[in-house]
Amino acid sequence: MQTCKKIMVYPFDKEFLPIIRNQDLFIDYKFDKLVTLSGFGIVNKDAGEVDNGPSTEHTISNDFDESLKTIDTIWITKPRYDIDFNKLIYPNILKSISKKKNIICSWPLDSNKFDELSKKSKDENVDFIYLNEKKSISKNNIEKIRYDISVPIILISGEFEEIQKFLIQLTLRNKLKKLGYNVSQIGTKNYCEFLGFHSFPFFINELNLPDSYKVFLFNHYIKQVEIEENPDVMIIGIPGGVNEINDSTNYDFGLLSNKIHKAVKPDYVIHCVSNKFDTSTTDSISKFYIHNYGVDIDCIHISNEIKNLNIGDINENISLTTQNYKKTLEFINKIQKTSNKLFINTLDKNSMEDLVQNIIFTLSDENKDIEEIKYIEV
Repeated sequence: MQTCKKIMVYPFDKEFLPIIRNQDLFIDYKFDKLVTLSGFGIVNKDAGEVDNGPSTEHTISNDFDESLKTIDTIWITKPRYDIDFNKLIYPNILKSISKKKNIICSWPLDSNKFDELSKKSKDENVDFIYLNEKKSISKNNIEKIRYDISVPIILISGEFEEIQKFLIQLTLRNKLKKLGYNVSQIGTKNYCEFLGFHSFPFFINELNLPDSYKVFLFNHYIKQVEIEENPDVMIIGIPGGVNEINDSTNYDFGLLSNKIHKAVKPDYVIHCVSNKFDTSTTDSISKFYIHNYGVDIDCIHISNEIKNLNIGDINENISLTTQNYKKTLEFINKIQKTSNKLFINTLDKNSMEDLVQNIIFTLSDENKDIEEIKYIEV
């Protein structure tokens, strides 16, 4: 039997936690070492403490050289913090290659760095897997027609980034697959192909392509995935936020979200919000969705990330404070009693089981082509 390749994740931070929390999606790889930079302030902690969620049974280290000794592959990931790649990261990639370690890289590289690492890896006879290559799609003679999408679509949107939207995408995929569903997926990270599904197509952000063409192209892209993969259900995560936070963090003023909703009609909508959530805003969020997109929200994920409004509204980067997920669950249990919408936090196992059951019930009730499988705990 083929043994799993042991991976070191470097430099580890909260951005990579959705994968660690769903590592059983990986058959050929085992995440053996999580190595961070000392300045991140998470050394010697369980990785689960980084998002104030359940334990992951992975302890974070800052000893790169020692960790390198026992692994086969190093995954270079881009953290949420701005750090000097050339000074802090690149020398360790070269060191890893010289020690015959395979490289997976989801950090965007310029052409010179890409060429250099490709050559050095080839010279040392190690793998170099780059996860930022853009797939081309024909933009000639675009047929101006939106096809009907037969497969049920679960759409995951958010108030802004960094509120566990990608964690929901992975966890939901994991649970549906364990129930026996064939799941197609378009994810919000540039390395989703390595996880077994599709990254968000890059043409959606091309400046020289009219927005109307992007709507048709995305619709055709989804139809092509439906035809080729014949899924039971499709999950689509929308990058960014559905609306602007401020002029700096504007998420294209909601235009990307609007284009996606124009291209496909979702059958189930999960919307992610920060912990700064007032129950009185439930109706306003629903009205926003109905007015702008013609559909209502089925489920609201309340993150345990708290947005600091007094900071985030004046700076480009939103400042977040993370509270223990159990406190968020206390709040969810309170507001769930007065609402007909489903409220969840994806860090909680019971919340995710409620979500899966609600999705199956909703799509089955709407006579969609998703067979109602007897629910089992996963």
